[in-house]
Amino acid sequence: MRRWLTEALAGTLALYLAWSPALAAEDAPDPLLAKPMADLKKTVESSDSEIDRILAAEAIGKLLNPPAPPKKGPAPVAVRSLTAAERKLALEAAGVGIGDSSCAVRHYSRKALTALDAEAVPVLRAALADVQIDKLQAACLALYDMGKRRSKTDPLPAGVVEVVPGLVQALQHDSYVVREAAAMACRGLGLAAAPALPQIIELLEDEEFSVANAAVYAVAAANPLGEKSVPVLVKALDSEHDLREFICVEFGEMGQDARSAVPALAKLVSADRNNWHAGNAACKALMKIVAFKLRDAEGNPVEDRAAAVRPIAIAAIVDGALNHETEFCRWNCYNSLFLDSNVHCPFGDEIRPLIPKVLADLREYMAMTPTKWWPPRKETCDLAVRIARTDPKQREKIVALIKELLKDDKTEKGGVLELEKMLKALEG
Repeated sequence: MRRWLTEALAGTLALYLAWSPALAAEDAPDPLLAKPMADLKKTVESSDSEIDRILAAEAIGKLLNPPAPPKKGPAPVAVRSLTAAERKLALEAAGVGIGDSSCAVRHYSRKALTALDAEAVPVLRAALADVQIDKLQAACLALYDMGKRRSKTDPLPAGVVEVVPGLVQALQHDSYVVREAAAMACRGLGLAAAPALPQIIELLEDEEFSVANAAVYAVAAANPLGEKSVPVLVKALDSEHDLREFICVEFGEMGQDARSAVPALAKLVSADRNNWHAGNAACKALMKIVAFKLRDAEGNPVEDRAAAVRPIAIAAIVDGALNHETEFCRWNCYNSLFLDSNVHCPFGDEIRPLIPKVLADLREYMAMTPTKWWPPRKETCDLAVRIARTDPKQREKIVALIKELLKDDKTEKGGVLELEKMLKALEG
């Protein structure tokens, strides 16, 4: 880490020294963008000047991936289109640049390879067989960038599966820098990295925290449906590294596919004393697992696959909201029950211990003049309506309270509107 920071600071200083004469003319076109690609390639490959190599590598990246026009302000200087021959030269230059001694040159060369996409796959496959640590790291990070720049539905570059054997070897490298970058690459490749899943799982117990942390995301990405990833991530909750918060985030992203993790997450809500963020993440993950939209993006009904574990999740959150030793954590638990209106989460008897608090909050918030952040009046009203729809007896109690508050002179004007919406929702 110290070596990396030293290189990063040196690269930043070099860039500043190179750019400082042009700071007053920020909008002026970069003269390097007009240079022939062959000259830029030669500079990256053979110049003795680190500054020149950095600027040439950056120019190649700009030519391959022109900046998008800003929403406001002047448009960026137009960049020329590259011919097939120029793209080939750029590929060769970037392939050399990812092995440069300068971290800034490696950075810009990696970005160039990311922009070249499928054209860069053979170069990256060859780089993964290299012995140079910096080059291995840069190649892995380029693969990570290729995956992360896409949406979940966009296909990966053609032939990208050919790099997986190289990643398997990188995951077992002696250098933790390479292992971490390889885990990040697997995260970016997602399902395509499934053949490397056994090696990724081993990294959950790596001695380096950064490697184990990267492995959490890689395991979930390589097996998003959870049949293999959920059990190993549940086990990793007890890792000597405190990975709980990051694992909870991934369980939440899996949604109902992570329902087998609910018992472990439920224990984490109130048992956690040393990491408030982990307990908060566990609450959010539980709600993402047991709450769901009734219809998917295509309008098809969504099956409620978490019905069996929902009582466990809600009971744990309710207990945390009422009994956690820390007020901050009690509020986080309570707050996790506030859901978007298009999300379905039927409550059972497990919500009953929380009802007195919900009703007390409802009474208190209606008399308050709201600010931008407080009180959470709308969210509390929505929670009360959800409870009322679950339990007919509680419905009668909540309707009676609404009518009482509507007659109360202390109820604020905005509160009256919220109460009327509640009444319409329950009596309509």
